[in-house]
Amino acid sequence: MIRLSALVVAFWFGLLTSAPVFALIPEHEQAILNDFGKNSASFAADALSEEEQQWFLDYLLKEKASHPTYARETFETQLLQLKHEPTIQKHAALLKRGLQASEVRQSNQPRLIEFFEDALILNEPAVPANRTGDIPPQSVSVGAAWMMIELTMRSREIPGETRAWASALNSVMHARFGMNPGEQSVRSYEESRLIVRKWWAENKQAFKAREFDKVKPGLIHSELKGKPAEEAAGADDSPKAELKESPPAAAAEPARKESSILPMLLTGCLLLLLALSLWLGNRRKPPTH
Repeated sequence: MIRLSALVVAFWFGLLTSAPVFALIPEHEQAILNDFGKNSASFAADALSEEEQQWFLDYLLKEKASHPTYARETFETQLLQLKHEPTIQKHAALLKRGLQASEVRQSNQPRLIEFFEDALILNEPAVPANRTGDIPPQSVSVGAAWMMIELTMRSREIPGETRAWASALNSVMHARFGMNPGEQSVRSYEESRLIVRKWWAENKQAFKAREFDKVKPGLIHSELKGKPAEEAAGADDSPKAELKESPPAAAAEPARKESSILPMLLTGCLLLLLALSLWLGNRRKPPTH
């Protein structure tokens, strides 16, 4: 009876102690890394569940620490998406100095939007005068307005209605982009910039307080009035799926937890077989005198 009780205890001990090990099974971790490796530029780390985000953040930081030869900006788009505070502060400081790294555009990070304000309110023409061919067609203030709109439409922390509005305005600016904008494009840029300035004035406090769920849409561009919502929001570089509210991260949890039951049971069974073999071995030993 005592040996039988010991077997039962061993089984449940193995079952319970194996649970933390398989909270995220290796196959699941590998799937995340595979998706990241296929196209790191478009990989959205902020679309992962909270548990997955924490694991992926730890992985990226350890990977950078173990490879000193990596460039400083390695993984910074994903670190911004994962709300890594030192990386956010680094890019906030750059934006305050009027500098912008390429990682910001795909960062999906709404906390960076406020740092475009100084550039947005510059008193300047929408298109620089006397520019040469290698200078962007829009001014600094128009570029700032465009970046604020792009970050807004990509941020999962901002309501879907506001993201759809931002995507629609982005489609107008994207359609007008060209190295030699005509008079109509210049007027379109001016209107877009004015819309973003008014929108920012109305939503500035929500951004400052990091209450991104309270950010409201702005005015509709005149070039979008009368168009169906699907057409208005159809920017070439923004997938339509991005306009929808992201499903709660918790929705993905049950499947992963269920997938961890099998390894837990296998571990418990192995421990049970080990205890059984030890018991049988003890029974076969000859009696000692």
